[in-house]
Amino acid sequence: MPSLAALGLAALVAGCQNLAHPPPFATLEEDPLTSAAPIESGLDAEGLATLLTAELAGQRGDYRQAAQGYLAMAKR
Repeated sequence: MPSLAALGLAALVAGCQNLAHPPPFATLEEDPLTSAAPIESGLDAEGLATLLTAELAGQRGDYRQAAQGYLAMAKR
């Protein structure tokens, strides 16, 4: 009986080795960013300063200033 179990296990392992696996990364023929729309607005120095000020205000417990900073950036 143990030889039958060993034979079954060997057949299972051998069968799993023959499974076809897809490539790990799909190859792209074309860069998707070439057809993307250009970025018209971004994060400038003033926006970064506003976000950092809001973040630090929130960490210090000044939630009113933090909310105002985040709201100002959301409106941009």
